Amino acid sequence: MMAEGPLSGRIALVTGATRGIGRAIALKLAKDGAVVGVMGRNETQGTVVVRGIEAAQGNAFFRSLDVRDFAATQSVVADTVSRLGRLDILVANAGIGTIGPVETSDPEDWRAMMEVNYLGTAQSVKAALKPMLAQGRGDIVAIASSAGVTGYPDWSG
Repeated sequence: MMAEGPLSGRIALVTGATRGIGRAIALKLAKDGAVVGVMGRNETQGTVVVRGIEAAQGNAFFRSLDVRDFAATQSVVADTVSRLGRLDILVANAGIGTIGPVETSDPEDWRAMMEVNYLGTAQSVKAALKPMLAQGRGDIVAIASSAGVTGYPDWSG
């Protein structure tokens, strides 16, 4: 069992936790004592993250999740609450980006970015709100890209 930390006993879910920023967040939450639900589309990478947390004496589990699927997102949240009793922290981190000039970009890539980056975040927050409101507390962190406020060459799509 991991040593006591500032988040000991807290239950956290992190979307997009199989790599990058989400992986780092999941590792830090576990280091600080939270039980961490590692959520993402890649089971192999998710299992690696969970094993890393467990090797450091943390507690984690993986759930396959595509945040574009609201019913699946609700199911992951409900299953977490059913198994662990509550949900204390949601980090809505899942995101994708397509780089390229507008004139050669595929509008379907833009649709996918909106579905994951905006709708996926909104749906994750909505799913987490139900148990958090019922228990009278919870923390939600939504991760956003600097590309949302700063223009970059070839990121205009």
